[in-house]
Amino acid sequence: MAHIEPFRIAIADEVLADLRERLLRTRWPEAETVDDWSQGIPLAY
Repeated sequence: MAHIEPFRIAIADEVLADLRERLLRTRWPEAETVDDWSQGIPLAY
């Protein structure tokens, strides 16, 4: 079994704030009109 080592991820607060704002402005597509995956991945997935 592989040895697991803890690690830290350092991301500046400004970068996270920018990401949060961009996600809030995301324009999501309308719901699918079919029950299969012919129009892509279902939004609920």
